[in-house]
Amino acid sequence: MRCWAGMRIMIVTDAWFPQTNGVVSTLAQTAAWLGRFGHEVRMITPRDFRSIACPTYPEIRLSPHALQEGERAYPGMFAPGPAYSD
Repeated sequence: MRCWAGMRIMIVTDAWFPQTNGVVSTLAQTAAWLGRFGHEVRMITPRDFRSIACPTYPEIRLSPHALQEGERAYPGMFAPGPAYSD
């Protein structure tokens, strides 16, 4: 198997600590292992943006303006899509 060391990898997720579930555990382990293989991993999570608690599930944080804030913080990293508006 061929592996390229030193890749820059960005993982964007709405599931992150302090949530405790399988998605968060899997993402944390994936990022840790990628780091061990010499890759630079950047996690973009709700902690990086202003957020509010989900009304029906307060443990979940919602970032209504994450796409716009992300584009400002990381120009060119977010490709326009159906939910993206200028």
